Amino acid sequence: AATIALFGWSVFGGIALAAALVQLWRPRLVTFAVGIAFAGIALVLYNNIAGALAAMLLILSLARPGPATA
Repeated sequence: AATIALFGWSVFGGIALAAALVQLWRPRLVTFAVGIAFAGIALVLYNNIAGALAAMLLILSLARPGPATA
C-alpha cells in the first residue's frame, strides 16, 4: 500500500533526481548507488521521464575528471 501511495506522488523519480543532482555536485559511491537504485525503480514503475533523466545525469557524473594530483 505504501509503494502505491509513493508511486502516485512520483516519489521514486524525485528521489532519483535528487540523488543524481547531489552526485553531480559531490560525487560519492553512496549517492550513485541510491540514485541508480531509485532510477531503476522509477523506470519499472512507469515514471519514465524522471527515471531516465536521473540515469542520464548519473552517467554524466561518471565523466567528471578525477582529483588533480601534484
